[in-house]
Amino acid sequence: MISQYVAELRAAAINCEFADLEDALLEQFIYGLLDINLHRRILSRTELSMKIAVDEACAYEMTGQSTPDVRRFPLSAMPALPHSAVHCQMMVNDPYADAASSVDRLRSLPSQDGGVCLSCGGHHSRASYRFRTALCRKCGKKGHIAAVCRSTPGDARNPRPPPSASSAPPAAFRRQPPGPSATRLGWYAVSNPGPPVPDWLPDSAASSYGGQGKMHLHVLLTGRPCRMELDMGSARTIMSWDTLRALLPTLTPSQLSPADCLLRDYQGNPIPILVCGYFPVQFGKLLLPLVVVKSPLASLMGLDWFRAFGLSIAGINSLRLASSLDSLLSEFDDIFSDALGCYKGNPISLNLDPMVAPIRLKARRVPFALRARVDAEIDKLISQGILEPVDHAPWETPIVPLKSDGSLRVCADYKATLNKALQAHPYPVPIVQHVLQSLGQGKIFAKLDLAQAYQQLLVDEASATAQTIVTYRGAFKCRRLQFGVSEAPSIFQGLMERVLHGIPGVVPYFDNVMIAAPDQSGLVKTLRAVLSRF
Repeated sequence: MISQYVAELRAAAINCEFADLEDALLEQFIYGLLDINLHRRILSRTELSMKIAVDEACAYEMTGQSTPDVRRFPLSAMPALPHSAVHCQMMVNDPYADAASSVDRLRSLPSQDGGVCLSCGGHHSRASYRFRTALCRKCGKKGHIAAVCRSTPGDARNPRPPPSASSAPPAAFRRQPPGPSATRLGWYAVSNPGPPVPDWLPDSAASSYGGQGKMHLHVLLTGRPCRMELDMGSARTIMSWDTLRALLPTLTPSQLSPADCLLRDYQGNPIPILVCGYFPVQFGKLLLPLVVVKSPLASLMGLDWFRAFGLSIAGINSLRLASSLDSLLSEFDDIFSDALGCYKGNPISLNLDPMVAPIRLKARRVPFALRARVDAEIDKLISQGILEPVDHAPWETPIVPLKSDGSLRVCADYKATLNKALQAHPYPVPIVQHVLQSLGQGKIFAKLDLAQAYQQLLVDEASATAQTIVTYRGAFKCRRLQFGVSEAPSIFQGLMERVLHGIPGVVPYFDNVMIAAPDQSGLVKTLRAVLSRF
């Protein structure tokens, strides 16, 4: 079963472009296991990867302690989504809210070994439940008995008497001709709104913010109390047909209008819509749109009802820091421009071993599919003054245009030529732990990432000749320090530390400058001091 579940996961992820596929598979794999003991066993590992988790689950399955159930539905159509995951397809949801709900739900699951069965209330695993085909007398659903039924009166599917001549909608709830604000949707008016609605209030703090972190509102829909979940990630307000029939037993789908929208859940699966309509809410003075879905989902109050209730979403902005940063960008606009910077000090001189003879290699072949991109990169470096065409040079190094991550950068393979003649630079490369220790007292941080960092340093004539590259377009002398030169990191690190020496809370680390400060004003002050050195 575990191997089949892993195969389904990998098949479902074929077309997904995750930045880290194994991490994404690991998260979904752990979420799909229903055995809480297996969860604890996997999460207790100090080192965790997809392979380790799968091996642990397979071993746990084979020991006979338990058969770890997995979710037995296709990954492409997951009907048992949490209510908080239902959203309109054009909205962007907060992934962390659903993640927190999933963790709370997993922690609340009973143990499969000796826990309470959710189908009958007995103390055994659900896999050994004998009455899988039993029908609940309370809600009519299959798979559990009435003693443990969780249905609420609004969700119950109790048998209703057949319609009679007197079962027509009451006068207080009748269909009206559509007005200018009710195009393509059925809408209803109310002549007797009933008793005044009480102020809507969120549930108690424990219910609203504990566990699942949900908030519910109590409103009057067609004069009848209705409990709705407040969902800022849903563009439409939705309610299940079962809940609506419990509020309006005589209502039929033919009295409402066909759906005019498409809804999808958080994972992109379509939500079947039955009908749409406008219903009186609160004191009967509001006609608000309601989407009725087929699935037994929670009633969600979406963004389309917020304005009618006087609700709004406001952010908290830090205007002072933004203004200070804008002033820095304006003050040092030449540093933040797209043009390549240039160090104003003395040119860099590479220390070559005179005993090593110059090495010349032929240009390597570049696939035709990459030539257009390589040509564009070479032309860019020529326009920036980094490359200068030459006929020949004593040192000639072929280029390696592709980086390990698949991106393109004209970088020479100096390990086969120039690096063999370079003498070691005396400046040591810093240790990461020492760098982090230097930032330990800060409370607010910033990082400056230098673009084309090494190529902002000019080199002398001898070093430029030694860095000459050879391509299918000929040879080019390199007037700036190049990536791939073995001593370039030490040279650049030593130069940056000399330039930024004496500024507290500033640690250069190769092409990054990390800044730590106790507060925002201190950060802006330090940033100005750093930028003034460039």
